[in-house]
Amino acid sequence: MNISEVTRRDIIDFLLEDCGVFYGRLKLMSFLERVWDLNSMPSTDRRYSNAAGDIWQHMVNNNDYTDHDLLYDILNITACDDEIFLKFLEQCIHPLVLSDKEEVTRRLSVFNDLLERDGYVLKASSRISGKPVYQEVRFNVDDYIASHAIDTIESIARNFHLTARALSNRHSGRKPFEITDEYDVQDLFYALLIPFFEDIRDEEVTPSYAGSHSRMDFLIKSENIVVEVKKTRPTLKAKEVGEQLIIDKNRYHNHPNCKTFIAFVYDPDGYIKNPRGLERDLSHGTDDMRVKVFIAPS
Repeated sequence: MNISEVTRRDIIDFLLEDCGVFYGRLKLMSFLERVWDLNSMPSTDRRYSNAAGDIWQHMVNNNDYTDHDLLYDILNITACDDEIFLKFLEQCIHPLVLSDKEEVTRRLSVFNDLLERDGYVLKASSRISGKPVYQEVRFNVDDYIASHAIDTIESIARNFHLTARALSNRHSGRKPFEITDEYDVQDLFYALLIPFFEDIRDEEVTPSYAGSHSRMDFLIKSENIVVEVKKTRPTLKAKEVGEQLIIDKNRYHNHPNCKTFIAFVYDPDGYIKNPRGLERDLSHGTDDMRVKVFIAPS
């Protein structure tokens, strides 16, 4: 069972507490039969030979079971196969069940936010009458976390120049934050990383390469990402940046916590004439290490 009980309870409690009737516009029994073979499942009431009779009696005829009783106790949804649990969620946002587009979007967002912790998301796989039908997709959790982290770091890098410009023009004559060298870039970039990552380590020693050691700028440990920050200058233009990053890539390849190497190059004076081209040329990884280079402004 890959989907944890914690995730299952978080999702089911959301459905029960925030979504009203989880089976939408279908009758309860019709909805359940789209997920479970109730006739082959045992009854908790010995008067009935299967779960279909049990559930009909207590949920439809007498209505003395709650939806909580049904899902947690009768259908044991916290311990069923992942396939069944995911099928249940798929039906909760199926066009036959739910016609409200905003509610489908809301449920889908919550489902995916919680499922992604265990390596699943629901994605549109087909359409019925123009409406999407969702199906589970499994992925590698580490890759998914890294992908989100890379997107966050890219956003910080792409907007870095705007941030730096804003800090250079402060209120009431206060002293501006001026970027004059690479250490200033590192300080500001580090501050921008802090809200998104809990364990950022600076000045980590790298493995020996070509007979020498050096220190990386930042290691984001839990995501296995190394970030190297550079600032161009008259003696560090496109050619020199490229040469340094090639050495960095080879050096960090041997670091046990470097699964992704990201280089941010701040070029406020425009020494790099074709920044996007240089990004493409340098953003080539290996089978066991991603490489991303971001140059700003570009």
